[in-house]
Amino acid sequence: MVLSNLKLMLQGKSKSPKPSLPNTSELSDAHELTDDLSSNILEAHNFAAPTMESTKITHLYRETSSATRHLRLYARFLASLQGLRRRDPIARREVLRVNFPIRVVIKYGTDIRLSEASTLRFLAKTTSIPVPKIYCAFEHKGTNFIMMEYMKGETIRDVWNELSPAIRTELLQQLKGHFEELRNIPHPRPGTICALDGGPLIDRRIVDDEFGPFANEKDFNNFLRCGINEIDNNLSNFDQYYFGQDISVWGPGSRS
Repeated sequence: MVLSNLKLMLQGKSKSPKPSLPNTSELSDAHELTDDLSSNILEAHNFAAPTMESTKITHLYRETSSATRHLRLYARFLASLQGLRRRDPIARREVLRVNFPIRVVIKYGTDIRLSEASTLRFLAKTTSIPVPKIYCAFEHKGTNFIMMEYMKGETIRDVWNELSPAIRTELLQQLKGHFEELRNIPHPRPGTICALDGGPLIDRRIVDDEFGPFANEKDFNNFLRCGINEIDNNLSNFDQYYFGQDISVWGPGSRS
């Protein structure tokens, strides 16, 4: 049958199986397994939910100030032009570098987090780390905008191979000092895993959406493994069904 052939193919024990229709019992088993896995995936998503109360804070900055009104209008105008060029008025994440009439960087889109502006303002106030000055951070019709100072320079990645050992050492020492300053910032809520403002976390290496905050490290670790030790073991049932064994025990060279 189709499922049996798939199992053999994944084990590397099948040649070219002839297609055949699954019988009723196989379809029933497959549907039941799929439903169980879907239920577990939905349940695992819940582990990103907060396990503590978030701090209520706004990340808007000078969003109604008359001093930045011209900047906000300018940012919206440029975003509209970009939308016309793309023939899509809705942007998820765009970055514009503007040289005239002022040199600024404008980040805008539905996926832009205004908390980035709050973080940069906090670092400028409490550390010596050079960060762009924030001119304004606002929202307009579902799109977030951050307008900041344009800092001219080259990235270390682009020039690293051209630098002398002495300059590389100097740069690494500067970076070390920056990280030491970051690590010395007092925790806003000791013992918890949260953002600087006590709210949700953002890390695009993990997920694109916010997650947490978490009351303790245990809750955070549970989120990282999607609560795999908390939900029932249907994932092992999946391995057993399709591979004939629990693939979590596979080691180097053990696949056949």
